[in-house]
Amino acid sequence: MKMIKVGMIGFGTIGAGVAKILASNGEIIKQRLGAGVELIKVADLDITTDRGVKLGHDVLTNSADEVITDPLDLDKIEAKVDYFILATHHRDDHHQSLSALNHGVPFVAVIASQKKAGLIRNHLIENNVSDELMANLHSPAGLDLKAKTAEEIALSIMSEIVMHRNSGSGKGLGK
Repeated sequence: MKMIKVGMIGFGTIGAGVAKILASNGEIIKQRLGAGVELIKVADLDITTDRGVKLGHDVLTNSADEVITDPLDLDKIEAKVDYFILATHHRDDHHQSLSALNHGVPFVAVIASQKKAGLIRNHLIENNVSDELMANLHSPAGLDLKAKTAEEIALSIMSEIVMHRNSGSGKGLGK
């Protein structure tokens, strides 16, 4: 069975919410997607605080570069990130987004306000990111679910990833 590999920078409220959803709903997601979802790397400046979700000892790191390029595992082609979630709200989000796109990550989701998303897009344009690569940027991340809680925001992001993977429209199925 295919595994969808997710890398994430930022393990605060939203990032931990994404990890919790993946951990608690992994089997349901696998059954419905026909593919498992694996959180392969999570980077955060604070890797000691308990976030209420257990990650493998090799998953959590304080190096953002490990999430995008995983330089220690270059021989493991299957460790390439399919979906990248940037949940830091830091000043260097534009640099991390550029790095992820330049490393060929096919889906770069950045949790940001419309204003910050615009600043990131401007930075990418100023750095000559092609329209083809720009199409891989999803910011603000997630579907418009009018999410309020961290868990709802995490669900909206995972919903966008499922929509992208299955070439869905994101439209409601009802009336």
